[in-house]
Amino acid sequence: MTVAVELRLEVQQTSAEVSGKVSRFANSDPDYVALRSGVPGGVFHVENLEIKRDAGRFVFESGDFSFLPPVIGRTIKGIFTGNGWFHLTPRIPLEVEQLKKITGTTEIDETFRFVVLCFTDGSDGEIVSAAKRGSSPAAPPAALAAFQEFRQRA
Repeated sequence: MTVAVELRLEVQQTSAEVSGKVSRFANSDPDYVALRSGVPGGVFHVENLEIKRDAGRFVFESGDFSFLPPVIGRTIKGIFTGNGWFHLTPRIPLEVEQLKKITGTTEIDETFRFVVLCFTDGSDGEIVSAAKRGSSPAAPPAALAAFQEFRQRA
């Protein structure tokens, strides 16, 4: 004797309803607002400034730095416009292998005309102390344009 059994799976449906309003405090923290709405200011001219961090080295041949206003007492973003280059030599063999897989080379050498740096280590003080000329209150148009492009990409 043969018995035919047909099994069917019910399609499970789940729904969730969220009611309520967006908090009027969303993204209203003053530090968050300061981070998101800061505008670069000041001009600090540097020549042949070298900054090494870990396996990377920036050389700012000639150009100007502008910084965003400090947040919670720290300057965390700087915009450089001018001529510079970046060099990276990974120190760990696994990082060397990964870099070679991604780029086809074991080191990076890149020239740039502008760069936006984000830091929390006091790099702004290092840059300002190396500046060849005093500061100007307003950021140059090139710094404003570079920062705008950075924000559009982020």
